[in-house]
Amino acid sequence: MATIVNIPDDAIIEILLRLPVKSLIRFKSVSKFWFSLLISPQFIDMHLKFSLARDDELVLIKRFLQEESKNVLSLHSNNESLKILVPNYLDLQDLNIDNDSLEIKAPNEPWSQLVGCILSLDINTEAFHKFGLPKADKTSIFENLINREILVVIHDALALLLYTHRYPTPHPYEQFIDVWIMKEYGNEESWSKQYSIGPLSRIQRPISIWKNNRILLEKVVPEYNLVDDNVVQLVACDLFNCEKLLKYNIIGLAYTLEVLFYKESLVSIA
Repeated sequence: MATIVNIPDDAIIEILLRLPVKSLIRFKSVSKFWFSLLISPQFIDMHLKFSLARDDELVLIKRFLQEESKNVLSLHSNNESLKILVPNYLDLQDLNIDNDSLEIKAPNEPWSQLVGCILSLDINTEAFHKFGLPKADKTSIFENLINREILVVIHDALALLLYTHRYPTPHPYEQFIDVWIMKEYGNEESWSKQYSIGPLSRIQRPISIWKNNRILLEKVVPEYNLVDDNVVQLVACDLFNCEKLLKYNIIGLAYTLEVLFYKESLVSIA
């Protein structure tokens, strides 16, 4: 004769918090109690916090393959090799992938200190706020050519990757990445340059930050560029040690690589 074991509600919640989203969706049909629990804002928030604390995110990579004339999207595991999880590429035409980022960087004037700004949208109040970017060193205006600035998040703080060519140097066109951190969100006076990475070589541009200490970059591929100077490879550089680049087997057309990081969540996107 089977024995019915009554498990306390608190224990059930602790178990469910550790399960993947796919399982939780199926479990909504177990009972009315489980259904109401799994759709409750309190449980969804708790499950999201558990998910953010685990290092089990997926990596979504978009690029353009020139020889095939198509955009492709591939899903990868969160490990050193970015092992592909989706074996076949998806042919995506006119695809635009936008982050849920609320910061938008306005353009700055070339050959001068940064004069752009950041527009920040408060979702709760639907109000926009504006604050400035860090100011470049005035003494080096004519020694630096600023190529690219991208906004990222490092250890929950807003950060700016400032990619430059520097002149004059012993080796012309040496490339550097300065990492600026906004210590107090919204306070443009709190920008502080925390890292300076380089010299680098044949880097097309920085793309994103991964795991808080790894910068993803587009690097020109020499063997391809004997006939085509637009082919790049995805590589990574450590914030604390840029002497060795980690290379991934991901090739695409220059300026088309995009990387998004996804964690499973019950939060509705509607």
